[in-house]
Amino acid sequence: MNKFHVGDVVQFKSGGPKMTVVAVLGEPETPKTLEVLAKQQGYCVGDISCKWFDGPDTKGSLFKSGTVPPA
Repeated sequence: MNKFHVGDVVQFKSGGPKMTVVAVLGEPETPKTLEVLAKQQGYCVGDISCKWFDGPDTKGSLFKSGTVPPA
């Protein structure tokens, strides 16, 4: 069972924006193209894709599940 679920809000302990989990690698609803690209970059099952706002812009990135605690 994964630690994170789509819709969870996470934030680095050091601060920064609150981010919304939009995909969890290994979950059935995660797009296969994201799974393939993430695995090529060294990510694995349970790692997360997040999005957040930076002013008017939306940003996103992949994170190792152990590096980002729930907010």
